[in-house]
Amino acid sequence: MKLQRWAFLRELIPLAVLLMVLEYSVVGGRLLTGEPSPLWLLVLLIAPRRGSLAGFVCGLAAAAIYLWCMSEQGHLWQDMLHRQPSLLIEPGLFLLFGVYLGALGESQTRRMEHFRDKALSLAAQLDSCEIQRTELERSRIAMEKRIAGQGATLLTLHDSFKRLGRATSEEDLLRALESLLREESRAESCGIWRISQGDHRLVCGRSGGDVPAIAVAVGKNHKVLSAADWSRKSDVPPGADLAALVRDAESERLVVALAGCPFVRLTRDLALRIGLLAEQAGLVLEALRNREILRRQAALDTESGLVSETYLRRRVNEETALAVRHKTPLSLLACSITGHREKTRSRLETALSCSIRACIRFSDGLAWFRNERAFVIVLPQCDERGAAIVLKKIESNLEMLELRDARNQAVYELAWSIHACDGTLKGDAVFARLFADMRREARA
Repeated sequence: MKLQRWAFLRELIPLAVLLMVLEYSVVGGRLLTGEPSPLWLLVLLIAPRRGSLAGFVCGLAAAAIYLWCMSEQGHLWQDMLHRQPSLLIEPGLFLLFGVYLGALGESQTRRMEHFRDKALSLAAQLDSCEIQRTELERSRIAMEKRIAGQGATLLTLHDSFKRLGRATSEEDLLRALESLLREESRAESCGIWRISQGDHRLVCGRSGGDVPAIAVAVGKNHKVLSAADWSRKSDVPPGADLAALVRDAESERLVVALAGCPFVRLTRDLALRIGLLAEQAGLVLEALRNREILRRQAALDTESGLVSETYLRRRVNEETALAVRHKTPLSLLACSITGHREKTRSRLETALSCSIRACIRFSDGLAWFRNERAFVIVLPQCDERGAAIVLKKIESNLEMLELRDARNQAVYELAWSIHACDGTLKGDAVFARLFADMRREARA
């Protein structure tokens, strides 16, 4: 190890000898003391690669050779120390940069070794993870083989889950679940019940009578119950062979009951599969309902071009605060349209929506309130007079459509309300006042 630390001498000595030969034989004694001095090669070529010790020795060698050449040129050490100290700057720089470049090279070497060790440790961890993954894969294959011997593989369950996941509504989901349960159990009857505060209602499938007692007992603590489990705890007839919980909310429970299953298929494996299918259906149903809630609360409806009711309520609160702070006007305009026949109401509302969007600014907000079946417009920087002008434009657009019947009479009735926000009402009270002041105007 010590010999390796001094290995740089095999490079330093030949290079120093070569420079001395050039100094005395070729140039004539002025090469090494010139500017820049070739002695920097001893520092720059060796110190960064060999470390701080090599940098110190190379700098010291370069400084010694430099001072020797200066003395050969007639400079005395006493003169350089007392009369010309600037001549000693070059030897000092040799030592300083030699040590600095050597230390810098050592730090880079240590950094490279550190990252090399980290790479080796990460590679070892990756190898161990790969071994674990292989073991898990073998365990999965072994488990799949065990389940395949009982009549259902992981691929079968995966395909069943995919069929449930393709449902786009609650009705499609329940029909898919009922079909899958029939295929799995070969049951004569399969019913899905909604249990809510003592009220039992069959929502999908068919059943021989009232809700089975075993289906009522299913809950969070017992998500799957078989007739055998029920008989060990109660003397009341179960009413079905198997029951499973689909979804348990605070207000209602959704359960499934199977009756008329072949005796040879009533195994714990069947109960496990039925429970997994019911649980997956509950997850899909919850996702469908959450997606519907998010769709209603979305900031923009891409089909109609309107913002959501939730977004508009938040914006009204923000615009009211800005109007009070900057003392600017703010108005709300609500419009609703009805027809003589209920089946034409959706078309009239579409026409009203197009008419409103043609009359408002891009910065205004427009939303459809489903419960009140009315359009609400937010008009910043607009007072009641400006809102009335917007209303006149909307009415003019509707009149241009000539929505009349065979007797040349208008087929719609327009209701409207204007509210100037002054900061006295906040939150839902603003919309309560707006919808309470709706005025109806029949078209003759």
